[in-house]
Amino acid sequence: MKKKAPGITLFCSKVNNPIIEMEFMLKTAEADFNRFIYEASYFDRYIARELKKRLKRHDLVLLFALGDDILNEITNISALLKHEEYRYRVLIIFQDNYEHYKKQLLAESNRLNYEVSGIDKDKDDYYREIKHKIAGIACFLDLIENSFRISEEDLKKRNYKPALDFLNIKDTEELAEFLRILNLKDNAKKQQKALANFEQRYPDSIHSLNLNIKTAIQQKDFGKAKTGYEALLLKFPGNIHTMLEYADLLLRILNDAPAALKYYLQILKTDPANADVNYICSIILYYHLKDAKRARKHYRTAIRLDESLKDIPLESALKPGKKLLVDRLLVD
Repeated sequence: MKKKAPGITLFCSKVNNPIIEMEFMLKTAEADFNRFIYEASYFDRYIARELKKRLKRHDLVLLFALGDDILNEITNISALLKHEEYRYRVLIIFQDNYEHYKKQLLAESNRLNYEVSGIDKDKDDYYREIKHKIAGIACFLDLIENSFRISEEDLKKRNYKPALDFLNIKDTEELAEFLRILNLKDNAKKQQKALANFEQRYPDSIHSLNLNIKTAIQQKDFGKAKTGYEALLLKFPGNIHTMLEYADLLLRILNDAPAALKYYLQILKTDPANADVNYICSIILYYHLKDAKRARKHYRTAIRLDESLKDIPLESALKPGKKLLVDRLLVD
């Protein structure tokens, strides 16, 4: 019996190549994964709460703590890592070497300590605010020292093997070769030649099929992308992530709501507790197909599963580029 792949959340403040490459790997492993994008400069308990909620559903989290916004990230990351039950289920991927950020944070802590020395601690709320920031930096550094972490550069040099090991994904020869090809992105001619050889060796590879779709969409050749998705689903029927991406393409770019709904409903047969998909079904049924009764059913299910969906304005739900519903790789 095939071992069930772990459930995984990609938690990041922006989509970049490591995230896209990670998603390729997760599709191949047929993992239960999704992506949550948040504003790096936006502090709110919602972010930490969302992470905890996803860890209840998923086994592991890849947390992309991008370095330029490290000072804005520490409170949210610490809120998660301070819980030992979560700490060892999170892999933190830094944009640069961790020691670089450690020096940056220690320098900021020293600056704050110097600033606070001239403030009357009994009379000024600002004193308590600064002390809270200093304590937050100390807490973050202590937690990070005992957490799984790696830099993007080191991850690429090691051909993503640390992430594969952490996620318990088998590092096959096919996958390793494909990742090496992805890392040739700075040499387009060499990458194209290597990809052609790869496709000859692995004509049915989900990797090359996905890459061809991504390239077609970047070139705005949506007809070719549509054909690619249909071929992919023919070879890998029932792949939830492929269906999600194809449904998004049909709905948001090709404006074919009825065709998109067919795939969203098929996804719900496998994953009925998917709040986002239930919500998008309610929007399509209500606004496009004028089926208020079925729309209400999906809407109530979505809100029951995720109350935060009540705060989303319905008129904005289908706009491209929004980070609030089925935020997938190919609509960014």
